Amino acid sequence: METGEIGIRYKLVDAWGGRICTVKINLSAKNQVHYWKAGGKRKKLTLPPDAVEKVRDLLQDPALYGFKELEQEAACFEILDGTISDVTYTDGKQVQEVYAGNLWAYQVDPGKWPHTAAVKTMLQSLREILEKAGVPAELLSSWV
Repeated sequence: METGEIGIRYKLVDAWGGRICTVKINLSAKNQVHYWKAGGKRKKLTLPPDAVEKVRDLLQDPALYGFKELEQEAACFEILDGTISDVTYTDGKQVQEVYAGNLWAYQVDPGKWPHTAAVKTMLQSLREILEKAGVPAELLSSWV
């Protein structure tokens, strides 16, 4: 993602690095959402104007930016396998990369872990927006 763009790229891979699915959102593109499962065909859709504004607003949270990694102590438990979330997002001015194993197992507690809470909350809200727009729920089920 480049400076000036507003959007997010979410890749979910298994513990061995095999891609499970990818979702890309670029709010300045005609078809803002591209998504596909590993080995599947890339699909596109255009978000309704209210969904574009919701995504834009989600990516404006200052707690989503300026950290090197999520607070590891927010993980509920250690798992040696599972999934890895590789997420890059931008509000048009700043870019943040997040790489986390088993993101679903992280706790949402803004008082203790503000960055982890912000990322999980943003992804949960984004999941709802994408499902309403037509992205299949099973593609988003393991996000968080």
